[in-house]
Amino acid sequence: MSEQAPSQHTILVVDDTPVNIDILKDLLRTDYRVQVALSGQKALDLLARAQTLPSLILLDIMMPDLDGFGTLERLRGIPGCGNVPVIFISAMDDVVSKTHGLELGAVDYITKPFEPAEVLARVRTHLALADARATLESQNRELELAAQMREDVERIMRHDLKSPINAIIATAQFELGNEGLADGLRESLQIIDQAGRDMIEMISLSLGLFRMEQGTFRLNPEPVSLRGLLERIERETEPIRVAGRLGFAVVPGDGLGVD
Repeated sequence: MSEQAPSQHTILVVDDTPVNIDILKDLLRTDYRVQVALSGQKALDLLARAQTLPSLILLDIMMPDLDGFGTLERLRGIPGCGNVPVIFISAMDDVVSKTHGLELGAVDYITKPFEPAEVLARVRTHLALADARATLESQNRELELAAQMREDVERIMRHDLKSPINAIIATAQFELGNEGLADGLRESLQIIDQAGRDMIEMISLSLGLFRMEQGTFRLNPEPVSLRGLLERIERETEPIRVAGRLGFAVVPGDGLGVD
């Protein structure tokens, strides 16, 4: 039996005393959907066939046949129930009983006769904690998926892209070794060779950024030819400069240390 309420949370109340069931149901149904079970076994049967598990369980301890301790131990074996918070509600207020309940995995312990305000406060607190845990687990799964995707991208760039590009570069270099090439064809092969090298460099830069994000990047400083860099900029920007009638010149002896 369940009561419909505005909240999406469902509370399962397990108690062998109908009066206690009615009190808790009346207390909770304004804010939550409420399910009830009059014994531990009935609660286990309900959970085993439930399509949607409750958000929290209020569980009495002193019940015939199967008490609350035994019910909690057995419900943890039902798929999906391991993370459902359980609060014991019992007239047993000795330290040994409370400690045993917490050791079994209960998140809290309320002593009968209970105060309605206390029950509501503890229920709200543990539902909020469960929601926060579920959100954190969802975020962790998303982070794991994102990390896996980045690893897949790295693998694609490292192997799947580099291999064919290296084949293009090797083919261009092989053909450039032919001394009988026409000047126009040689120039085209040089462009192909350089474009392939540029793509390999861009892939390496992307891999470097990925490793920075992963915290595995190792800085390996190397000297750079400033003149070579400027000449490359001149070469790569030539189409844009020609279209815009822009000039570009590398002037030696300007104090910049161009080699």
